[in-house]
Amino acid sequence: NSFIPIRTTLTKVKLSSNVRTCLSTGLSLKALPPIMIQVGTHEIHFDDARNFALKAQSCGVQVTLRTWEGMVHAFPLLAPLIPEARQAMEEIGTYVRGHLESEKADPVRFQGRAG
Repeated sequence: NSFIPIRTTLTKVKLSSNVRTCLSTGLSLKALPPIMIQVGTHEIHFDDARNFALKAQSCGVQVTLRTWEGMVHAFPLLAPLIPEARQAMEEIGTYVRGHLESEKADPVRFQGRAG
């Protein structure tokens, strides 16, 4: 299961939900699985999201950063109402399915990431 290593990693390093705290602790992110970040340009954590993406990439983590012009915090949750939110949710689904298929094709590659 690809979700167990990330849960284990997060438990081991006790990452805060506050990205600034994570970045300032100097913790290594290299054990994290691929990450997709979708952030709107009007998101209050816009800079934090970009900085986290850069930090993760510098640790060798595969990061997909998608910036949405004019979107606000948690905008994908508005999928029934806003076309961009629907598109964002579709992209999230495609991303997750692609990584789950990759895990099925090469399960050894996904074992022990937290170690």
